[in-house]
Amino acid sequence: MNNYWLASGTMLGLYREGDFIKDDTDIDIDTLDLVDLDKFYKSGFELFRTFDKYQTALIKNDVIFDIWRWFPEGDILYCYSDFGRMEQPKSLFKKLGKIEFKGNQFNVPEDIESYLEMRYGDWTTPKKGAWNTLANHIKD
Repeated sequence: MNNYWLASGTMLGLYREGDFIKDDTDIDIDTLDLVDLDKFYKSGFELFRTFDKYQTALIKNDVIFDIWRWFPEGDILYCYSDFGRMEQPKSLFKKLGKIEFKGNQFNVPEDIESYLEMRYGDWTTPKKGAWNTLANHIKD
């Protein structure tokens, strides 16, 4: 497994629409590693919010970078948000692919459509609502 990849609404927008989703308020990144905050602080980021050891949100130039740390448990990865335990199959992240956006390459699950189906169900049709009401991977 690689250490980080674009996730959630960020990946959905780039894959489905070729751009960020209009009303999305952050850039979503998933990782298996500790977040090196000093590296971000030296690059001008500021801490925006945290949730235990699972989420670190940083802000720079009014853009929020929401970094979620996932932990392996058997054949799943898990994480917690203030809405409960989130799970996703570890197999989706064993091999990452790339998505291009504005001339840059970013890590994403190689099988993007399986990830998006796991995450959103019918991901092909835009839906309105808060991320936690649209998410299929929240277990608690």
